[in-house]
Amino acid sequence: MQTRQLLSRRPADQLCARRALLRYKVYEPILIVGPDKLSNIDIRLRVKGGGHVSQLYALRQAIAKGIVA
Repeated sequence: MQTRQLLSRRPADQLCARRALLRYKVYEPILIVGPDKLSNIDIRLRVKGGGHVSQLYALRQAIAKGIVA
């Protein structure tokens, strides 16, 4: 028996490249400031509603605002 991973009704291997790029967008504020400066900070975020891309951009914005504040 073979197992299949489906994300949004598509095979996971078709979405890997796109999700890798979107994952980079979430980490972008951390990479700009430098991970060494944020090593002692614990980041936990939760989003609800919207689509996958909208949620990722909301995470990105929350991280950036948290760094500036």
